[in-house]
Amino acid sequence: MNFIKELKANARLRNYFNNAAVVDLGDIDDVRGILVQILGVVSGFLNPLAAYALEQAHALSASRKDFEVQHLKFSALETYIQQAGVKLVRQRMFVAPDRLTNGSAMVVDVAASAIRQLLPVSSKGVCAIDLLVRFSGGETGGSLKAALYLGDSAEAHATWVIPIPDVVGQKEDWITLSLPQALDGMSRSAILHLEVQGGSSSAVSLGASRIIANERYCPYGAGSGHVVGNRPIAMRIWQAPPGFITPRLPNVVLAEALPTAVETSCRVPPTSLQRVEMLLTAAELPNFAEVVFHSGEEQITVHPPQKGICIGVLKDLVPAAAMSVSAKGFVASERAQPVEFALVVAEADQAAGVPWSEVPQLTNVVDWSGWRAVAPTQPHQLSVFLTPEERSGHPPRTLFLLTRMEQNRSNAFAWARFYDVEIER
Repeated sequence: MNFIKELKANARLRNYFNNAAVVDLGDIDDVRGILVQILGVVSGFLNPLAAYALEQAHALSASRKDFEVQHLKFSALETYIQQAGVKLVRQRMFVAPDRLTNGSAMVVDVAASAIRQLLPVSSKGVCAIDLLVRFSGGETGGSLKAALYLGDSAEAHATWVIPIPDVVGQKEDWITLSLPQALDGMSRSAILHLEVQGGSSSAVSLGASRIIANERYCPYGAGSGHVVGNRPIAMRIWQAPPGFITPRLPNVVLAEALPTAVETSCRVPPTSLQRVEMLLTAAELPNFAEVVFHSGEEQITVHPPQKGICIGVLKDLVPAAAMSVSAKGFVASERAQPVEFALVVAEADQAAGVPWSEVPQLTNVVDWSGWRAVAPTQPHQLSVFLTPEERSGHPPRTLFLLTRMEQNRSNAFAWARFYDVEIER
């Protein structure tokens, strides 16, 4: 007993013998009895340790379950933010084009030496810029190159290349210059550099706004620095929270690697929905537009005719890796009759191919949602699912928005609308 006390009193050894105890083994000749006593003493030491380990295991399991619950909550929150985040993209400024009496826009020619335009807003929060571009026929090849410079930087922050299409006569369209991430950091001036490469500068013109007295905001020659006109370039500037990741268009070439989103589902932003066009029109009423984008509600109206089909077109919207495309359809008026909706994914090239049996005006159809009858004010989900064979090795595809009246009923108040267009990758 004394030597145990001495071991416990030793400062260097007390940690090893703090729980030591003397056990009376009894008659040394009884080997089995000694083993029983030793096992009983050892079990007496191990039982509390086993109970403590079991408690720790239960506590760890409970903590893990709590962590999983919190992780699921944050994952759901992150998914909601990613899906609803594009709603944060809003129009910041619209420099409207000045139009002639015949409806055509005033233009600024892109000189051979290139021109520059100072944006009327600071750089912070800018995520996309729309330009009204007019292409003139006569020459093929070449491209319009646009570059964005921030502050005094000599290197372009991002560069866009828009091929000059082969058109007959003139073609006027809004071109979107989209950034994958809203500009962050210090607010700086932003300058657009525009030039024609590999073609004639006369083939490209930019829409111009009204005459202004402040030459600072008028386009000027990139080489000479002299003002080339008293009208600023017509543009629509979009903004989002600084640093917010926005969908990326295929014609942008970044000067440096910027972080991009890793998303499985992406809600198509209004900057892409506004590019909707009309393929077929019933032309029932003069000056009546069957396919219209509503910027305030971020919805597309595809008004069905009395007989037949009305089709809205979103060109090159579906990327190669898309697994599915979905949208919601509803009829905005309670006084309307039921309307049938459909989504169709088809190849971008519609010039050649076998006419589709369901809608002969379409060719090279990949897949579709089928017709879905939608009653007034009762939204309905439409989806197109693509197989692995359908989504590999092909360029971006076109999404068609189709509507028609159920059983050729009256199309009065048939305000058929598509919204919440989503692409899952």
